[in-house]
Amino acid sequence: MTNKDKALALINTFATGDTDVAKNLLAEGYIQHNLAYGTGRDAFLGSVTYLASAPVKTTVNNIRAFEDGDKVFLQTVYNFAGAEPNPSGRTQIDGTMEKELVNAEETRKIVSAFVGDVLRGENPEITVLQ
Repeated sequence: MTNKDKALALINTFATGDTDVAKNLLAEGYIQHNLAYGTGRDAFLGSVTYLASAPVKTTVNNIRAFEDGDKVFLQTVYNFAGAEPNPSGRTQIDGTMEKELVNAEETRKIVSAFVGDVLRGENPEITVLQ
């Protein structure tokens, strides 16, 4: 099973409620990137259990999945997240479905700068990506 296969199987546990699959795929020290959820395997398993018990069944629609070395990137639409257009008229799944050949090292530099500058707030004076 590739890392991409593992990531897709894990994210699908939100819809299936299969905590055994999730437990087998997650390390004890799993770090959650979504601040709405706790970090660690037990917190993830709790989320899967909670969603499985909700009155409305969770659906998971995997739009894109890419694997780069040991990193996997998923774009997924959940029924609780929605995909309605925002005020600009765009949705979270707009864009090409085809993977373009890109310079992987240059892309990594751009993403790394974005994470540091924007997500971690290391350079708050930067207002526009260059």
